[in-house]
Amino acid sequence: MLRVWPPIHPDEDHEKSNSDAEASIMLPECASLPRQAMHLDAQSGGWVITVDSAIETGKIEFFIPQNRNEPAWIVSDTRAESKKHPFERLFSQGYYAEAAAAAEEKLLEVRDSITPYDRDSKSGSHQDPTSAQSHALVGTLRQIVAANLRCGNYERMESACSEALAICQQAPSDYAETLVRILHDRVCGRYLYRCRDEETAIEVRRELVSARQRAEQLLGREHSETARIMTTQARLLISDFSYPEAEDLLAEAIKIRTRLLGSEHADISESLLEQARLNAYREDHDEADEGFQRAIAIREAQFGLYHPDVAEALFHYTDFLIYNLRNSAKAGPLLRRALSIWDATIGLEHSPAARDSEFIRKVLSVDTDAEAESAE
Repeated sequence: MLRVWPPIHPDEDHEKSNSDAEASIMLPECASLPRQAMHLDAQSGGWVITVDSAIETGKIEFFIPQNRNEPAWIVSDTRAESKKHPFERLFSQGYYAEAAAAAEEKLLEVRDSITPYDRDSKSGSHQDPTSAQSHALVGTLRQIVAANLRCGNYERMESACSEALAICQQAPSDYAETLVRILHDRVCGRYLYRCRDEETAIEVRRELVSARQRAEQLLGREHSETARIMTTQARLLISDFSYPEAEDLLAEAIKIRTRLLGSEHADISESLLEQARLNAYREDHDEADEGFQRAIAIREAQFGLYHPDVAEALFHYTDFLIYNLRNSAKAGPLLRRALSIWDATIGLEHSPAARDSEFIRKVLSVDTDAEAESAE
């Protein structure tokens, strides 16, 4: 039970609530209340106590039922200390380099908790980590993997993968979902940054098949992480012109993700984007156009208008507009928007623009020519 200060006695006059006697109002153990004035509002069946935060901005509101045998609960909490962890906030906003740095700081804290540092002797005392410490270590390494994959730091991503997998492999069932995600991200990293010849490409595909088998073994076929790997497999199959197999995988991935996450979840857009690309390759233009626009709309709704995942969807849509529909007038502004987003978040050197500079120049030159013609 937490003590509220100043004391609040809902049954008494609010003016008398500033007495020196302590109140024993039942509040959730997770609550953290600054010593500050409170506002009491009567509501049906109880009272709402609003506490203005002593931590910069924000406030916290509790509902106190009339029945004192019922616990209070938090109605809303906008205090700075209750917001997402810095990594989660930065990663969700698409600032992956900054998110990677935040995860590295967290990793140092986790390592210090496992091996305390003796500043006098400048050495650490060895001790075996507890289960909670091991999970904290693996979880932080997973964050480092995810952030560095997206900001193009392959070497750090690979080293974090190796360390995390070494721990996970000792008890795979204890780390099942994390293990599968790291296996997936490692394959994606190798595909993006190491796939320079056919032999490596074949090896990457084998690793992805192995990762999917591990996912089905540990998590089951009807799992969101399994569907993630299916979507990545489909992406590689599209590149190999294996369209029927890619279509089947995408249909299953979308079905699994829709059932588990809902039709408007951000992960659905990943499968929808690959499905749209597949339809574009097959020249099913109407279905492709609809798929691209739906993927963009979902990402804008989930992430906002200025996010690298939105830029990725815009980039693929631009490719479709140029090569399939020959619509440079529509493609140019969308590509410029994607480039602007990447430049502000992950940097152009880590975006698909760095790998498709020839395509970028072609679209922008056509767009510039179209603008000049319209001006005349």
